[in-house]
Amino acid sequence: MNLKSLESDVDPVILARGREYLQAGRVRMAAAPASGAGLAVVQGTQDYTVTVNVAPDGTVVSTACDCPYDGGPVCKHVVAVLLKRRGGVPPLAAPPLPPLSDVVQAESAQRLASLLLDLAADSPMLADRIRTELTGEHEPVAARAEAARRRIQETMRRAADYEGFLDYHAVSAATETAADVSQEAEAAWEDGQVMLAIALERCLVHELAAAMERADDSDGFIGGLIDESLGRLSRVQDTDVPPLDPEDEEAVFLSLLEGAGDGVLTGWPDWQVPWLSEAAVLATSPERRAQWEAHAAAVLKRSGTGDEGYLIQEVTLLRYGLLAEYGEPASAEAYLREHLHLPALRELAIQAAAANQQFDEALRLARDGVNQDRERQRPGQGQRWKQLMYEVAGTAGRPVQQREIALELVTDGDVSYYAPLKDATDAALWPDVYHTLLTKLESTWHTSVYTQILIAEGETERLWIYCQAHPHEVDTLYPHLVPRYRDGVVAMMGELIEVEADRASTRAYYQQVCAHIHRMVKAGGMNEARVLVSQLKARYPRKPAFQEELARVERTLGQRP
Repeated sequence: MNLKSLESDVDPVILARGREYLQAGRVRMAAAPASGAGLAVVQGTQDYTVTVNVAPDGTVVSTACDCPYDGGPVCKHVVAVLLKRRGGVPPLAAPPLPPLSDVVQAESAQRLASLLLDLAADSPMLADRIRTELTGEHEPVAARAEAARRRIQETMRRAADYEGFLDYHAVSAATETAADVSQEAEAAWEDGQVMLAIALERCLVHELAAAMERADDSDGFIGGLIDESLGRLSRVQDTDVPPLDPEDEEAVFLSLLEGAGDGVLTGWPDWQVPWLSEAAVLATSPERRAQWEAHAAAVLKRSGTGDEGYLIQEVTLLRYGLLAEYGEPASAEAYLREHLHLPALRELAIQAAAANQQFDEALRLARDGVNQDRERQRPGQGQRWKQLMYEVAGTAGRPVQQREIALELVTDGDVSYYAPLKDATDAALWPDVYHTLLTKLESTWHTSVYTQILIAEGETERLWIYCQAHPHEVDTLYPHLVPRYRDGVVAMMGELIEVEADRASTRAYYQQVCAHIHRMVKAGGMNEARVLVSQLKARYPRKPAFQEELARVERTLGQRP
């Protein structure tokens, strides 16, 4: 490996990440190069120490990094340092290229035809473009989709390990062809080739979903491409796309249903629902609605989800939408009432009642939702029902009822309703309401709401009493306490730091302890922090990593007045 040829010697993905680290200013040279050796610190998820040894001619003699990467000869941290070391040593310069027009004109027709065929063999999109330009005819949709499938599979096969698994470092390369196919699908949508677009989207989602079962997609390359593909399905409704003729519309409808029924997607409801949703848009006849219902029922049966799972809820919403648009109003209303156990359907019922000025009914539905979710131990959804009750009471012009609901919401942990509650309460009544609210909060686990209200009301004494009972929260509350209780705050911080220091056993934990010391300084405890650092250094002489971290704090404190 040579500094001049890093671009050809290093894996492109690792090279790109190393360049990003260098451009982001994450490389700090800790020692000037001497006899070719250089020491640097690179900031990643933590600071990593990198050593490189480079000969005068740019040959990389040796490298070392204390990061856990083992996917190749050099990691991104080493590459970042090598790029920094290269400095003014440019990569090998390439000779200037002649104009493409000159190159093409100099070739024979036979050579150019051979080249076009070779390129077309690697790119169905290019093959279709060449065929269309020369004959005006497109390659069959099925052939395009099958060619895309083979290319995606081959790229993934080459990137996988011997067991067929795509590890974290291989996923980017494994999805390169899928990304190309995604661009082909985008182009097909833009050109109004809806049949081709749907076929490519089905190919993409199938192959990528299958790959998810054998890949570490921590960076979201695979999931991101799937989401992009499914997001494009809504273009079936795009008014900019020319309307489909009846035969093509029927084919698109059936293809969308088949996409929803792809067995690979079982267990991934987020990737099944978009197909059913877009197919529902085209279910404009009784025959199609019957087909849609049969496919939806099959998808639900295969998934085996519970009565209130995400998939059943979304399918039920789609069923209701079809019934509301094409069925009798009474039937749609009855269907909605039969499925109030599903949150999305209950919310629709509440909104419909409020829109029809049936405020008592809307409030009853919401309150029933609160009770139902309390019985089923789903308090988070209960908050949503109370929020709807608050909105309905406001629309109905019932300030007293709205104030009572706001009090419930704040007590349940939603501090955003505190200001509206206070504004809606008469000044004479507010002290009693405020006392009731704090009393209720003191007996709940919504401590952050409690402290936010005390801070908003300037209740420093009460906040200090609370902090003494919950000393672990001093790190977040100290800015509001220091003006009045500096000595107590600093002492409390010191006690907590000593407890944490005694428990600490890793560098990351030592760094947390030191971060607490810095907060002690911010709280006005500079002198106390200096004394504490000295005590900790003396107390833990056999923890070298802790000694290093404390020494850094000590140097920082020494620079302050």
